[in-house]
Amino acid sequence: MKRLLSSLISTLTIYIAAMNPVSATEIEDSKNYFNGLITPESVEKFISDHPSGSIRKLIINSAGGDMRAGLRFGNWVRENNLNVQVRLQCASACSNFVFLAANKKIIEPRSLVTWHGNIEQKNLRELQNKYAKLLLKEHQTPGSLLSEELMFLESNKKNFDSITEMRELQGRFHDDVQVNEYIARLGQEPINYGIDSWAATVKVMEKFGIYNVEAPTGYGTLEYMRNSFGGRIANKGKYLTFDLDANGYARRIDDSAEEKKVPAQ
Repeated sequence: MKRLLSSLISTLTIYIAAMNPVSATEIEDSKNYFNGLITPESVEKFISDHPSGSIRKLIINSAGGDMRAGLRFGNWVRENNLNVQVRLQCASACSNFVFLAANKKIIEPRSLVTWHGNIEQKNLRELQNKYAKLLLKEHQTPGSLLSEELMFLESNKKNFDSITEMRELQGRFHDDVQVNEYIARLGQEPINYGIDSWAATVKVMEKFGIYNVEAPTGYGTLEYMRNSFGGRIANKGKYLTFDLDANGYARRIDDSAEEKKVPAQ
């Protein structure tokens, strides 16, 4: 009886497989798929599971995560000359490092690549500058710092050291991939539009040194943003994206009738 049942199950499995064939491409894609937050653990596991030369393409769906892990992931993608295919979303540490490091960058229909700052953003630069000035002041005139200034130094030492190190590492990364990091600050400086994240058309990406992008027709337009997966949730119903005007400026495109121009550096 057990043998008969086993035989029936085996036959049924074969029949179902025949009715729902899985292509070799789909099997390969499932092996190359990184889905979730970028953490030191998730990145190291993916890298250890994919020895150098074992894959040619990384498929990713990630809202971002740890900056150092993103940098590690991006450098690994660059060193292995991988193509990166965005499925649903690629934001934060994903867009800042993994996407930029890819040989060919593929954005699937209704998927989005978005930025929302990096280690060079204004508040982090200001913290680092304030810390450095207070250190210099204490060095030049010992005992001159106020109690709140001493407290600031004490509570921000780790932040200062981390920002200093990451600015150097990120700068080296952008030199390697030949991309202008300002695209990750485009929605914050010199004008902060008050929207958490933003996208950019392929033309804007190319202006900042991001080449070999394959994207759906109309990518980066408001219409595309509205029809993308998760776009409305990510920005609480607001959209911010950038396109180039005839003068080579990155032009704000959002739900506001007012348009402001930001130099495409």
